[in-house]
Amino acid sequence: WATGSMPVVFEKAIAAASRSVARMSVVLEAEQTDHLANKLAAPPTDDSPKYEWRSADGTGEACAAKVLAIIDVEKKWHEGATADSGLVGIVLDATPFYPEAGGQVADTGSLIADGGVEFAVEDVQRFGAYVAHIGRVGKGALRTGSSVSAAVDFARRALIAKNHTTTHMLNLAIMKAVGSPCDQ
Repeated sequence: WATGSMPVVFEKAIAAASRSVARMSVVLEAEQTDHLANKLAAPPTDDSPKYEWRSADGTGEACAAKVLAIIDVEKKWHEGATADSGLVGIVLDATPFYPEAGGQVADTGSLIADGGVEFAVEDVQRFGAYVAHIGRVGKGALRTGSSVSAAVDFARRALIAKNHTTTHMLNLAIMKAVGSPCDQ
């Protein structure tokens, strides 16, 4: 690559891989958030329960919530999801989960519904006014309208919170030593 440019075949391969990764993620764009707000009349996700936990001992309570919508990686809406559905996003009316933001990783945990339904929350993302709980059904069938118990892995969150706080402390120390141009 003497000219410094990548051969077209590699550019095409990288573009194809990027599209493949996008298909393996649940992403709500403007069209999907508009669908939630205007077609489903879904209220914004109440995420105030995320502040209700005890960081000192890494514990907290599960939050009662209702499934408002289920969307797959192809941006198709579903009335229900099972283990065969693969990766899906669940939008709840309320959540105790912190979404990924500002360089901090998202919470993980589970959604549990009556009848032994289990959904493993692997990622959490905010899309406009809505929070999507991304993961897979492990047991049973989860349906829109279902009541769930949303349980965060608070022990994991406690470790992440300590590292997050330490990062801010380190940044402040560096700013004081180097000067204000140094910022995270």
